[in-house]
Amino acid sequence: EEQGEYQGAYEAHKKYKQVQDSIVNEGNTEIINELNLQYETAKKDAEIKSQELEISRKTSQRNLLYFGLVILGLLSLFFITRFKLRQRLTEEKLSNLKQRQKLMAADYMVQGQEEERKRVAKDLHDGLGGILATARLQLQNLQKTLQTTDDKQLSQTAKNLIDNAYTEVRRIAHDMMPNALTNLGFMAAVEDLANQINVSGELAVETLMNVDEIHISEKNKLNLFRIIQEILNNVIKHAQAKHVHIQISETESIYHLTIEDDGKGFEVARINSKNGLGLKSIESRIEFMNGEWDLQSTPEIGTSYEIRIPK
Repeated sequence: EEQGEYQGAYEAHKKYKQVQDSIVNEGNTEIINELNLQYETAKKDAEIKSQELEISRKTSQRNLLYFGLVILGLLSLFFITRFKLRQRLTEEKLSNLKQRQKLMAADYMVQGQEEERKRVAKDLHDGLGGILATARLQLQNLQKTLQTTDDKQLSQTAKNLIDNAYTEVRRIAHDMMPNALTNLGFMAAVEDLANQINVSGELAVETLMNVDEIHISEKNKLNLFRIIQEILNNVIKHAQAKHVHIQISETESIYHLTIEDDGKGFEVARINSKNGLGLKSIESRIEFMNGEWDLQSTPEIGTSYEIRIPK
């Protein structure tokens, strides 16, 4: 322009503007690209943050779900365990109730048997025994008036029969309700029972008792005596034995009764306690005392009863 070349100056100015616009555009493009990059980066960061938040939310929900399931499982286990416990307690209560009812029934049965024994023994002793005693006296008076020998022999035979009947009635009454058990005690009653059998000469009964009967309850004394009595009756009726050994001992927790005979024995598997050898009565009395028993028998060798009663 200073040289007067206005056309050249115009062209130079025009090129200058073009270059300037190009530089500005390039700078703007770089700025725009940088801003665009920052935007994209920020956008990706935001997306990552959003994804992380979503993952965290889902993780929290999953953890919460797992926690809820665990709590639900624990609660279910608690209620199931509690239900089973209550069910078991209910079953135990029912079992205990049935056991108590069973014991009460056994107690009533035993008491009923003993009351019936007392009644029958009293009727035999006071009723039939009195009648036989009166008949004996009348027969004695009648004998004084008889003249012939045949009549006297006949009356003596009748008197002997009455005496035997009277003795048998007294024996039966004594067996049903022995005075020795009431008056002298358990061991004395067992000894008296053994002596009565020994007197007959048909069976030798040996006793060995090492027990303090003071601590044995009256019910257990009666039941043990009845068991011994029943077993001896079985031996006399069925065993064809010559000797019987009765042993009673005790430990800190149990009374131990053993009765052994040398009779013909029998096959235990073929004997039903409900109808064989009076075993049901023995079994009922042992159960009533919460006891246990073992029965062993060998044909032609003998039989052994082992009874354990808790103190």
